[in-house]
Amino acid sequence: MRTKKSPLWALLLCLTIVTGSWASDLHEAIVGKWQKTDGTGVLEVGEGGKMFVVGKGFSLKGTYDFIDEKRVLCKFRFGSVVYTVV
Repeated sequence: MRTKKSPLWALLLCLTIVTGSWASDLHEAIVGKWQKTDGTGVLEVGEGGKMFVVGKGFSLKGTYDFIDEKRVLCKFRFGSVVYTVV
């Protein structure tokens, strides 16, 4: 059951980081190491479009790419999701 929740957590964390970055250049704003407020997970976002998610009992590698100024494509081994920045 835990493995089914882990990918969902990664996608939700990705959405939180992308929509929470209100800098003028979103491409630069999301690069860095982000930690969940409860300390249970870390998302590392690299400049080259790579991301690494570590949570309680799991880790995932993924990639991200900007489709345009308002949409980000996050890809993981289990699938991909497009998020719109509002």
